[in-house]
Parts: sequence; structure tokens; C-alpha cells
Amino acid sequence: VLDDNSARWTAEYFQIYLEEIRRLNINTVIMRGGPAPVEFLEMADRTGMIIVNEIPLGIENDFSDLNPYLETLKEWAERDRAHPSLMMWMLGNRASGGVPARREALSRLAAHLRALDPERLIIAPGEDDLGEAVDFVSAGGSKQAATVLPVEDSRSDRRKAKDHPLDKPLFYDAGG
Repeated sequence: VLDDNSARWTAEYFQIYLEEIRRLNINTVIMRGGPAPVEFLEMADRTGMIIVNEIPLGIENDFSDLNPYLETLKEWAERDRAHPSLMMWMLGNRASGGVPARREALSRLAAHLRALDPERLIIAPGEDDLGEAVDFVSAGGSKQAATVLPVEDSRSDRRKAKDHPLDKPLFYDAGG
């Protein structure tokens, strides 16, 4: 159900990649398309790199049966949770598309992941109303950011800050 795209990378590629991003003074990597392979986490552990593991969930995913997702999350969390370089789990990339059933599925997946790895932060990019299931208010792109950022805007499709206070840190993904 979930494709671990990053598993196709080689250890040699990771070594070159880590050296290059460190040279650029970058200390955090979002592993898009699937969690980092174990070899990469081990290299990141040794070098002090911070890793965000993205679980590849998108609006095209069918959440009618969560069991395959729950099993995959369990495998990945059990495999990765001992690595100090892993800072956060990212549930997809704008995964619900505003569909209530998808939001409910993401909340359940986040709760499952929290039970498996209670020490890590969890985010669902593009979701600003998953409550206690996630650790950040999330926004991506200028239109969505306007729904959570403290800006004055007279357009009716955007909430003002006083109507939507930020009770958590904001995670802004410009790719939104």
C-alpha cells in the first residue's frame, strides 16, 4: 500500500548527499516518499543530522481499510524509533484534501503512530484541525497559510487569527 521510495537509494549516495548538505550548513532532511533507510539513519546518527520521515500518504490514497497502513506504520516505527537522528514523523503531504473521512483516517493513523513511538513529534502537512493527534499547526502555500497565520484579510474564505488562535507551533511547508 505504501511505497518506500527512499529504499531505492544506495549507501554511497547517502554518504555523498550527507556530505553535500552538511557543506551547505543544512542540518535537517525531510525524507520525502518514505522513511529513511536504516543505513541513512545510522549515518545521520553519527553525523548529527536531523531526519523527518515522511509516510507517503496523499489525496489519492484509499483510507477505507486502514489495516495495511497501521501494519506498515508499525513496521517503520519499530525499525526506526531507536535512532536519535529521527525527530519527526510526517503523515503525508497534504493528505486529506479537506475530506472529513480522510481527516478521521489521519487522526487514527497519528494516534497509532503516537502509541508506537511516543517520543517523536508528528505532523500532517496541510492539516490544521487534527487536534491532539499532531504536534503542529500546519500550513503550506500562501492560500492555506492565510487560514492560520495572523493576517488581516477581508475575503470570506480566510479565517482571521482571532477566530483561529495558534495553540501549537506552526510548521510551514512552502511547497503547499
